[in-house]
Amino acid sequence: AEEIISTEETYVNQLKAIVEVFLVPLRTRVQQNNPIISTEKISAIFSNIDSIKAVNEDLLRSFKQATTGTDPKNNLGKVMNDYANYLKTYTLFINNYENMTAVLEKQTKKEEFSKFLEAAQQSPLCLGLKLSSLLITPVQRI
Repeated sequence: AEEIISTEETYVNQLKAIVEVFLVPLRTRVQQNNPIISTEKISAIFSNIDSIKAVNEDLLRSFKQATTGTDPKNNLGKVMNDYANYLKTYTLFINNYENMTAVLEKQTKKEEFSKFLEAAQQSPLCLGLKLSSLLITPVQRI
């Protein structure tokens, strides 16, 4: 049970890094009429990552609550069963992944976006990982 919670915490932290370090600042720049890349490119690169983050934050909370009970193994199985439908959230992301990486690679050739990525990737939340490495984690997780 501890290992499941530990790996889920690591994964949720990686999702937080994607959303908080990259996605939110890019969206904010669009809202301020000073975009680094267009809204369409942001959507292409990040797909529904914020929905995946929300589902997995809830899943992690449920795992933690389940392990405080009397039968943690059985409780964890019930949590997984309860969340099975929510894991369909990954379908869109995985189906878009090849296009996501192509758009990211093309946008990285643009100086302003490349500089943004370099600076953002210095965040402690990224743990030394590049955006491309973080974006593959949902694909690997499933």
